[in-house]
Amino acid sequence: MTDQTREEKLVEYLKRVTGDLVEAKERLAAVEAAAAEPIAVVGMACRMPGGGDTPDRFWQALRDGVDAMTEAPADRWHAEDYFDPDPTASGKAYTQQGGFLPDIAGWDAAFFGISPQEALRIDPQHRMLFELVWEAIEDAGITTERLRGTKTGVFLGLVDSRQYLQLEAEAEGLQGNDDPYLTLGGSPSAAAGRLAYQFDLHGPVMTLDTACSSSLVALDLAMASLRRGEIDHAIVCSSSAMVHPVLFVQFSKMGMLAPDGKAKVFDEAGNGYTLGEGGGAVILTRASDAGEHRVHALLRGSAVNSDGRSNGLTAPNKQAQIAVLRSALANAGLRPDDLDFLEAQGTGSALGDAIEFGALLEVFGDRAVDRPLLIGAVKSNIGHLVASSGMASLIKTVQAVKHGDVPGNLHLDKPNPVVTTDGPVRPAQGNQPMRSAPGAPRRAGVSAFGWSGTNAHVIVEQAPAEVAEPSRAQEWQLLTLSAASDAGLASVATALADHLESTPDLALADVAHTVQKGRSALRVRRALVCRDIEDAVTRLRGEITGTQTPPSKQTVGLVADGSTDWAADLAAAVPEFDGAGDPVAALGALLSAAGVHVSAGKADVRLAIDPGAGDVALRADGKLGRPEWLAALGRLWELGVPVDWAGAGRFADLPTYPFQRTRFWPNHTPTPLTQEVPGVVVERFPRPDLRTPFLPARTPTERVVTQVWQENLGIEAIGVNDPFFELGGTSMIGVAVVTKLAKDFDVELSAASLFERPTAAQFAELLDSLTTGTTDSSAPASPSVVDVQAARGARRRAIAQGRKGAA
Repeated sequence: MTDQTREEKLVEYLKRVTGDLVEAKERLAAVEAAAAEPIAVVGMACRMPGGGDTPDRFWQALRDGVDAMTEAPADRWHAEDYFDPDPTASGKAYTQQGGFLPDIAGWDAAFFGISPQEALRIDPQHRMLFELVWEAIEDAGITTERLRGTKTGVFLGLVDSRQYLQLEAEAEGLQGNDDPYLTLGGSPSAAAGRLAYQFDLHGPVMTLDTACSSSLVALDLAMASLRRGEIDHAIVCSSSAMVHPVLFVQFSKMGMLAPDGKAKVFDEAGNGYTLGEGGGAVILTRASDAGEHRVHALLRGSAVNSDGRSNGLTAPNKQAQIAVLRSALANAGLRPDDLDFLEAQGTGSALGDAIEFGALLEVFGDRAVDRPLLIGAVKSNIGHLVASSGMASLIKTVQAVKHGDVPGNLHLDKPNPVVTTDGPVRPAQGNQPMRSAPGAPRRAGVSAFGWSGTNAHVIVEQAPAEVAEPSRAQEWQLLTLSAASDAGLASVATALADHLESTPDLALADVAHTVQKGRSALRVRRALVCRDIEDAVTRLRGEITGTQTPPSKQTVGLVADGSTDWAADLAAAVPEFDGAGDPVAALGALLSAAGVHVSAGKADVRLAIDPGAGDVALRADGKLGRPEWLAALGRLWELGVPVDWAGAGRFADLPTYPFQRTRFWPNHTPTPLTQEVPGVVVERFPRPDLRTPFLPARTPTERVVTQVWQENLGIEAIGVNDPFFELGGTSMIGVAVVTKLAKDFDVELSAASLFERPTAAQFAELLDSLTTGTTDSSAPASPSVVDVQAARGARRRAIAQGRKGAA
C-alpha cells in the first residue's frame, strides 16, 4: 500500500465523516483556503531612530536618506568613559555610535493606571510596548472597549538583555532586592502578560526570543493562530533599548560592530553593524474580517526554520536561508518572479552579506534583468534593533508596497565582490519605483535571521484599492475629544488642529467618524460641533476645557413636558431616523445605556425640551436642527452616556494619543570600575581526542598562536595541526582570537581568515606572510609592514568559500 499524502488522508477522513465525497472535497477546499487566507495589517505604530516616531515619519526619514547614528546620549552614560579604539581594551568599546531614541526614560504611567513605584521598576523596553500597542490600536480604528474580553492574541518579540536590572543593581545595591516589583519589572514573560492584562485580552499571549528574528517569528505564529481561527485579532509587537554601556562592550568584544559607526551593507568595506533601539506594533486580522478597517497591506505567507549545525552558533547558513525563502513563497502560493522588493537581514558584515546575497541569487537569480528584484537594508539607516529589527523591516516594507517606492541603501559605495548591481538581484541605490508585473499587486519579502540560528521570512502584498465612495456631505459634524487628563486633552486638540491644517483635503465627516468610532472614550471629554475643517481648526485652537466623566454608565431620562414637536424635528435633523416611526426609540438605539425613558423619573442625566438646571437641552431657541441635535448628543457623551455612533464616514489617518510622560529612571550614571577586580579562574581542560596527532609549536609565531588559542578555548595544550573548530571553537571565539592576534602582530586580519586557515600552523603561516622580521624564540613576532594584497586575497577566498556553503 502506497503512502497517502496529507490531503488524500484528509479526504478519506471527511468521506467517512460525511459519507459524501463531494461534500468532503468542499470541506477540504475550505480548510485549504483558510490555511492560506491573507492576513490584513490594519494598524501600525513605531518608534525608530532618526525621528521615525510614526510609520509615516519613519517612511519619510528613509526616503530622505537619514543616517540616525549619533553618540550615546549623556543622560544614558558618558561615552568617553567607555570608548577605546583598541578592541582588546578591558571594559571598553571601540565605538559609541548608535541609533538612539530621544527619550526612553519618559512614560505616561498615570495613563495606564500604574503607580510611580511600579513604573520605575518596569524595564523601559516593556514600557515602550504599552504606548506602541495603544497607538497601533488607535491606528486600526478599534476602541479598547471593543477588544476587552475578546479572543485577541499578543505575540511579543523581546530579547532578555537584563540591562535595566544591572543599572538598578548598580544604583541601589542590595537594597533594590527588597522591592517586590523588581523581578516582575524585568521579566520578559510579564512584558506580554502586562499587555493582555491591561487590555483584558483572552487569546494566546507569549514572549519570544530568537534574537534578531524574534519579531518575524512572532508574526509567523500570529498568522498561523489567525488562520486556525483561534483568535480574531493579533497584536504583534517588539521593542529594544540600549540602557547600559555593557551592550556596546559585549558586542565590541564579539567584533560585531562597525568601528566607524556606519553599517556598510553589501559594500566591500562592510565590517560590522551598528546598534539601534526602538520598536513597533502591528494589529492583524483575517482579510475576510477586515470590514471597514483601513488595510495597510496583506501578509500572504511566512516561514521559519533553523540553521541547524553550521560553522558556529552565530554563523549564517546559506542553505537554510534558501530553504526559508522558498518555504515562505510556497506558503504564499507565489513564485520568485512575483516579488518586486526584498528587505534583507543585511547587517553589514562582509561574510554574512555575501552569504545572504548568494542565497538570494540562488532563489531569485533566474529573473529577467529588466525587472530586477530590488534589495533593501534598513540597518544602514537606523542600526540593528536586535529583537525589533524584523519589525523595523516589516513596517518599512508595508510602507514600500503601499507607496510603490523603495528607499535607497546608505553607505553603498563599492559593492562586495559577490554583490551584483546590474543583475536580476541588486541592492537599491537611491530611491527607486517598485516595478510590479502588469496587473499584479506590488509584493515584497522580509527576512530576519537570528544569531540563535532561527530564520524567518514573510511575504507582504499591496492591499486592494479602496472603493472611493464620497463621504456624506453633511456640513455640521461632531468631533469627540477625550484624554486621561486636562493637559492630555489640550494636547489632543492641538495635535488634531495641526493635522487638519497640514491635510486640508480631509473630509470632516471622515474625521468625525474616526474620532467617534475609532478612539476610546477616556475620562476627560469635550465634544465640538463644527461646520467645516476651517471651523474645526478654530474651535480646536480655542480654550478647551474638559468634563470629568463618572466611572460608571449613565442612565438617561427624557422630560417631554407634553410637547411632541421635537419628535418630527429630530427625524428631520438626523437622517438616520427617517422612517424610524418612533424617534424616542431611535434615540434609545443611539444611546447604549439603560435606554431612554419618556418620564421625569429617576435618571443620572435628563434630556428636556425646556431644560432646567443640569438638564441637557434637546431643543434650543424653539428649534432642533442638526447643530442643536449634535450639541445635545455631544453633551450626553461628555457626561458619560455611551453612544452607539450612527454617523457615516471612513476611517481617516489621524494623530494618535499624545502621551504625557514623566521620567522614571534610577538616579545613577554607569561608570567604569575604578579598582582592580580579581579575575575568574577557569580550569583548563585537557586536549580532546582528535584524529590529528599532537604536534607542538615549532616557531615563535606558532607558539604565540597556540597560546592565544589555549587561553580563549580553555584547553591545556593545543597542537599546531589541531583544527580550531574541532577543539570547540566557534565563530564568536574566533573573532576574539583573530582580534588578539591582529593586535599582537600589528596586521589587518578578517574574521573569515580563520575559516580558511583553521590550524595554528596554517594561521601562523598567514601571519608570517603578512609580516617581515621576527623576534627571538621567546617573544612574539614584531611586524612592521603589512602585505595588503595578501590580506585582501585571503578575504576574497574566504568569501568565495562562504558562497559555496562554508557557513
